[in-house]
Amino acid sequence: MAHLRRVITVGILISFTGLSVAWAGSGLDAKAADYFTVKWSSIGYTKADAIQNTSAAKQETSENLVLSCAITIRDPNLVLGTLQQGIVTQVTGRQGQDIRVGPPPQQPVFPYERPRYQQRYTQAPRWRTALRSVLRLSPTRIPAPKLAWELRPSQMSLQLDARALDQAGGQLRQVKGYFHALVAESFENVDVPFERNDRWVRLTPNLEVRLSQASCTTSSFQYRVETYPQNEDSSPLRLSDPLPQRLVVARQLIGPDGKPRDDHFGQPPWLPMHVGGAMSGGYTDCQIKALRFVIAVNPAHCRIPFEFQRVPLPDPNQPPPRHQPSK
Repeated sequence: MAHLRRVITVGILISFTGLSVAWAGSGLDAKAADYFTVKWSSIGYTKADAIQNTSAAKQETSENLVLSCAITIRDPNLVLGTLQQGIVTQVTGRQGQDIRVGPPPQQPVFPYERPRYQQRYTQAPRWRTALRSVLRLSPTRIPAPKLAWELRPSQMSLQLDARALDQAGGQLRQVKGYFHALVAESFENVDVPFERNDRWVRLTPNLEVRLSQASCTTSSFQYRVETYPQNEDSSPLRLSDPLPQRLVVARQLIGPDGKPRDDHFGQPPWLPMHVGGAMSGGYTDCQIKALRFVIAVNPAHCRIPFEFQRVPLPDPNQPPPRHQPSK
């Protein structure tokens, strides 16, 4: 079946300073709210007209107004993950008038997403070099940049009623709502010596592990974790899922100094992680003392509120900018 489709896209990309969440329903939610700062990053409007190649030649039109947000995790030590789909509870226009809010979805579509990390190069602060120059001190050798892991904001999207474009007077004076986060009461570490061993170690009431293979050289390592029972449940956690009292959330390689390697490779984007299986890799200095399993104790679903002020709206009547050919 052939069809004709016309798409108009208008968007605004403006970033503001983050607004700390201000309220929460229960004591646990209020405590968890302090772990986050939320800001909106962009708002986009799309309109699509489609004509189906049928005898009636009926035209269908769909409109979407989406507010994209960034969630900064201020305390990643207790935050296990967030949901990408937020809920809007109140919207007011430029003059303070109430704007219609659609009904919230029955259940969020996406599972909890882990905190997002990425690697970046770090360098010594430039002010040190500038200060030595001002004080007329001899320059020092600048250390080579090093790779380090950096916690990135998590993403969230909010579905708004497209009729707000006609009702709000060009600006949303206030947007209130909430998103869900998975937060642990505390963490517990279980260290298993990095060596082949037939001894089973209990991680949770329903899961035991042992290292059936473990070896490392000066530049590489490999190991295999067996689990009992073998068919461990690793379905992605969703808001509707009941939570266990103990949840395995990470594996870490522990060096001779007792500190974990700064490594986020091999961590799945969803929770819980699949504990069993083989893993291999390498470092410049690959001495390993133990394999650590990180256990989240008493994880809980928490409702985290947010509030935005003065969100400008795109103008659907403004034509999209045309591409200017380079001279």
